[in-house]
Amino acid sequence: MKKRVLSLLFVLLFLWAFSLPIYAAAYENDLLSEAVAVYNAELDLFIFGKNATAPISPAPAKLMTALIAAEYLAGRMHTTTTVTSAALKNLEGSAVLNLKSGEVIAVEHLLHAVLIAGMSDAANVLAIEIAGSISSFVKLMNEKAEALGAENTVFASAAGLEQSGSVTTAEDTARIAAALYQNAEICTILTKRYYVVPATNIHESVTIYT
Repeated sequence: MKKRVLSLLFVLLFLWAFSLPIYAAAYENDLLSEAVAVYNAELDLFIFGKNATAPISPAPAKLMTALIAAEYLAGRMHTTTTVTSAALKNLEGSAVLNLKSGEVIAVEHLLHAVLIAGMSDAANVLAIEIAGSISSFVKLMNEKAEALGAENTVFASAAGLEQSGSVTTAEDTARIAAALYQNAEICTILTKRYYVVPATNIHESVTIYT
């Protein structure tokens, strides 16, 4: 009896999962995005796609930077790091926390700045803290992408500002986003609409918003 119930549940789940693309396809003409991928992370199943494997640019660099930082620094979020001039180069036109060379700040505040407000200087500082240089960190990003099955994604920078050579697909982006969803630290941060970055040795406290 138990085996019959389990078999029935499996069949129902199978039918449900594969019927979703039929309903999703009805909305395809209403989608404004050129590339879309709907992914069930729990089943590891793509249930709808529109140009889902077509190359798009840039790759979701800040998401990957946040993921690696959350994993690498787990249990050590109160660790402080010192901002270097290398983290502050070529940031024109992007959102920044306005960090200064020599500023001392805890990595948890940097992670919040990246996830809540997409701040590029915070992403670069995290990259250098973890790998010693941005170029070395980019190698970690590409290795992580491959490990997640995002095989058509190539990162070129920690903050996503360098679009040359940076590429991904909607399916790959969905896989990366699913990995973030499975990280408790990241999920907690993403529930916040704002965050107060405490005062440092250079700046007074500042409130950042989504």
